Amino acid sequence: MTWLSGLDPSSRLTIDYGVIRLTASPTDTTPAASLILAGDPAEPPSTDLAAQEPVITVEELLKMVGGTLTAAELTRLRQAIPRSSVRDSLGEVLAAAIDAQRDEFARTATVFDPPAALASCLAGASIAEHHPWILGAVLDTVQRLSGIRIVRVRYDDIAHLCIPDPATGRCYELVGALEAWLYGDSDSPGEPPSWIGVAIHDYTFSDLVHIERYDYHLRPDPVGAPDGG
Repeated sequence: MTWLSGLDPSSRLTIDYGVIRLTASPTDTTPAASLILAGDPAEPPSTDLAAQEPVITVEELLKMVGGTLTAAELTRLRQAIPRSSVRDSLGEVLAAAIDAQRDEFARTATVFDPPAALASCLAGASIAEHHPWILGAVLDTVQRLSGIRIVRVRYDDIAHLCIPDPATGRCYELVGALEAWLYGDSDSPGEPPSWIGVAIHDYTFSDLVHIERYDYHLRPDPVGAPDGG
């Protein structure tokens, strides 16, 4: 590996949110290259790069693509990245990582014999209308049987159920037959791994405010209002 113009091989590529942008962050003696996903391309990149989570070193990047990089070339590279396939590639890697974690999370669920007392127990009121203690008792039983915690998320006058992963803070859509079974529209809740749907990107668990038991409220517009009912 050849390093030109004193580019520091210990520099870090780091991830934030938004639009990809390569920035040069000078240190005491050498320039540092950092790949930043910034929320607004018009805003200057963060100066506190050391505090951000490292994703890949510049040295590792160049080993992947070959060649060298000089400090003078950083500007052109910065301008080229948003028009390149790098963003799509990072998106694919991120999606694959989220899917892998979802599958790992699903494997922690326990298959159980459905108790007859839970069948149709929510019929007669919507998810938003059920009293927290009634819904909480149902979800508590489901959690004890399956190992999967399901919570109600409120946003204004709507509400829906979702499944938070305690290991990552990612929330997943509740899918499968469980909710239909609780409302009397299915003969079986299905197996718990089948309840964990796609990852929710409108919010994470840290965006939720705990109200009581299994009830949470979504903080005002972390990304956008989710669908629900």
